[in-house]
Amino acid sequence: MIVNLCLDILLVLFIIATAYILFQKRNWRFGLVVKKGETIVQDGMQGLATTLGRLKTNDVHFKEITVARKQGMVTYRPKKKIIEYLNLKNGRTHETTGEVIGGEEVTFALPANDFGTCLTYLPLLLGEAFIAVSGAAMYRLTGQLAVLGPYLFLLIYNLAFTLIRSDHLPVIEEIMTILLTFYIEATLYPGLNGGDFQSCLVSAYVGVGLYLFFSVLARLFLSLNLNRFLGKQTLWDYFRKLAALLILIISILNIALADEIMGSYNWITLFGVQFQPSEMVKVLLLVVLVIPDQRLFGERKSSFLFFGISAYCFLYALIIGDSGLLMQLGVIFVLAILIQCSRLLLSLVAIGLSVVAVLILPSLSSTAFSRIQGWLGSNASIWKSLTGAGSFENFTTYGYQSVHALVAAFTNGGLLGNQSFDVLKNITATNSDLVMALISQRHGSIMLVLLLGLSILLILAVMQNVRQQLKLNQTLSALSLAAVFCAIVLNVGGTFSIIPLTGVVNPAVSAGISASISYGTMFGIMAHTSVSKAYWKDIQKWEEVSDEVY
Repeated sequence: MIVNLCLDILLVLFIIATAYILFQKRNWRFGLVVKKGETIVQDGMQGLATTLGRLKTNDVHFKEITVARKQGMVTYRPKKKIIEYLNLKNGRTHETTGEVIGGEEVTFALPANDFGTCLTYLPLLLGEAFIAVSGAAMYRLTGQLAVLGPYLFLLIYNLAFTLIRSDHLPVIEEIMTILLTFYIEATLYPGLNGGDFQSCLVSAYVGVGLYLFFSVLARLFLSLNLNRFLGKQTLWDYFRKLAALLILIISILNIALADEIMGSYNWITLFGVQFQPSEMVKVLLLVVLVIPDQRLFGERKSSFLFFGISAYCFLYALIIGDSGLLMQLGVIFVLAILIQCSRLLLSLVAIGLSVVAVLILPSLSSTAFSRIQGWLGSNASIWKSLTGAGSFENFTTYGYQSVHALVAAFTNGGLLGNQSFDVLKNITATNSDLVMALISQRHGSIMLVLLLGLSILLILAVMQNVRQQLKLNQTLSALSLAAVFCAIVLNVGGTFSIIPLTGVVNPAVSAGISASISYGTMFGIMAHTSVSKAYWKDIQKWEEVSDEVY
């Protein structure tokens, strides 16, 4: 209980310190200051790339028809110390500080920043302390020195990205590693209750390793010049087609090889290891949904790929009976439309169709339908399970898991946790689908609330970090955040029967190897920054462009 109290205090201090730093960073500008004549139309808050064109989704838009030929993107190149204009129609680039577009003079310049001082390293120290205390507590519980390995990986990861990042503020990385301490605990949980502990320990090493590996891999991928033209298409166009092809291959293999588990067909076994292919489909769909020039209804091939693969993924989720996947795909699909479409009517139609699909398709699955009926109040509802005789003995009763989760999280766990009695010991998916109840039981409801607060902090951190990214990365970050937050809502809501869907894992918290690939990649996307140390120095020492910028 004392250890849990220490962890609560450290996490509270981490959230406060990080929120303070995010507040201090709210006016930092990394993009170009753009003027039309003497009027500032962008002050640098738009991100590292500034797009120009006729669409309202562009940072700077014009009404002239001839502008379509000069649709472009302007960025600063710190190595060459130049501002570069990329024509998105033909791929040509040239140095510029100003252009005449649509009959208007448009000028570009770096912003002036006064970063001042803030408590840069305090969140790092608090986050590292939280990880260290968690590792020490697990060592005390198990008595095995080997359990410290995954925690050591997390400590090194945070220190490394503190040095690598130009701002030395790896907030998103710290949030992920704090969450991964609970992932380690959830993965070791079966071994702590009489299972094969060594097997669980290996899974913890592999899972943490995959989270960190795919996080780094995503950053390396985004460091490529994805807007570089290869012929008449950009490098990103080729990646979109490759992602679409991989979606088709993976989904077909999933449907052909999967066995039914709890009403769905989303698990396959390869070389004795169970794997969930749908986790890879989620990440690949992110790539397909991001259009290079942000014009959703531009080229027909690009639009066909966007809508065609999305429809196929919805059908795939329906065939394998994964309602949670269907919800996540629906959320990122709608957000991709909102970000990249300037035609309000078409946006509303597409959103309406996706909402109808999300509401109707789950009812076509008998398992999902029975869950919804139970949640709405049929004879097998959770409320009758709470009062009916035998609800704790009959695992087929709707609400069996949720009743145990509620009792474990709030009654048994209390404020600071109770590890002496385990209500969830014999419950299916305790360390995956019901992981938040497990954490609340072992660490208390205070920790449960703090973890939800950490999710809100993640949203704020990503919203600020996109200012240090290029356009493609910004859209990818937004879609990744939507997928992660949707999973959190579905997991917490399903655990405590707030919503009728279950079977969705909590990112970086629930045990599982498959999810480490998808969510590790998404955390890497969200944490990526394209601000190099040279760029960072230039925007600090640059002369003030205009007093109006501030």
